[in-house]
Amino acid sequence: MYMLSSESSSKAAIIALICSSVSSLNLLPDSYSSDASTRRTPLLLWLNTTRVTGIAVYEKSLAGDVSYLGSHMYFDKDGTVVESSDVSMSDVPQVTGLHFDYVVMYEKLPVEGNGLFSTILDITQTLSKFELTADQIFFDQNKDITLYFGGVRVQIGAGDNLDDKFAKIQSILPELEGKKGVLHMADYTSDSRNITFESDDNLGQ
Repeated sequence: MYMLSSESSSKAAIIALICSSVSSLNLLPDSYSSDASTRRTPLLLWLNTTRVTGIAVYEKSLAGDVSYLGSHMYFDKDGTVVESSDVSMSDVPQVTGLHFDYVVMYEKLPVEGNGLFSTILDITQTLSKFELTADQIFFDQNKDITLYFGGVRVQIGAGDNLDDKFAKIQSILPELEGKKGVLHMADYTSDSRNITFESDDNLGQ
């Protein structure tokens, strides 16, 4: 929070100070850092240049990344595109299988599906909760979800029972290290425990 008195500052001076302060923190929309560890997605709220008492800058969480015309387009929990970069952020999963004809900065991605972005945010938050890092979140034409962890593709269905499924994924992935195949968990619950792993070596046999 930056505090300044408008009593002794002209409007132009106040605006100059604001811009200088925000720019020094790399919070301006057109000055993103290529370093994922220092990135900030800005939302500047409440500015009254007649009587300025303070500025609050909030950061919005990045829910996912879609590829468009060679760029990484990062969107928030509402599906609004808030950042564009040629750098892939390792801690933000790439989302594939979505279909759209255009992307506009600071507008919602034009994709169909009620609750789709809420589901994506639930997935990314639950991944973080269980200290898992997915390379990709894929939606098929029925909006069923597959998570990619290296060579292992985990089918989790429509995105229900995430806590139960991700807790099991966390425990089973080390056993599948170095393997390639599909882990079927769409129908998994803490009660049914229905899991099968189909190795790529067995496909087509």
